[in-house]
Amino acid sequence: MNDKSKIDKLLESLKKESRYCIIECAVFMEEKASDTLGSILEIDWKKSESLGYGSASLGFDNKIKLIQDLKGVTKQDKTKFQSFMAIRNKFAHIAEIDSFSNYFKLIPSSKSRKNDLKNWFPDIKWDSDDIEGVFKFAYFILTFDLFLVLYKIDMKHSIEKGKDLGRKEAQETFIKNVRARLRETKEGSQILEETIEKIINKNGS
Repeated sequence: MNDKSKIDKLLESLKKESRYCIIECAVFMEEKASDTLGSILEIDWKKSESLGYGSASLGFDNKIKLIQDLKGVTKQDKTKFQSFMAIRNKFAHIAEIDSFSNYFKLIPSSKSRKNDLKNWFPDIKWDSDDIEGVFKFAYFILTFDLFLVLYKIDMKHSIEKGKDLGRKEAQETFIKNVRARLRETKEGSQILEETIEKIINKNGS
């Protein structure tokens, strides 16, 4: 699947039920985490027994823990990964958690996750009556934020290895495609653009 198809699939998930959106974001992030770890280890992650698609490969949680252990990942970024995984795990493994409304009703720790999202992305219109839409959007922004954390790790590794040009161009093309497609959506495009700008500027893109 090419980058445009991945972007389109993620954006399309915003229009569907919350569980579908969460899982799509998680699949996207797991593949990106595998790609980043594969680059650092200098292996083809898709053919790797530990990172690939085989039954013996590492679980998503373990891949994210390895990412969190990398030098240069900030304390806040680690917290964001933890929140991302905590929300994903509840939606993926508990039948009753098929919406953010149920997540907030049934999971005591969800209050902390809710506050984290509000603190990290204050420009989102949190006073909206559309709970599902707002929190799906916030999770999408968190996904893109963490993608940029991995992108930054990729760039640092590539520069250290003296092979940054090709990877940098590919990653920047992906980000440009994401932003271009986001501008076409109706889901709070102005707030979205402002949020993306802040995320990108923060990560030094």
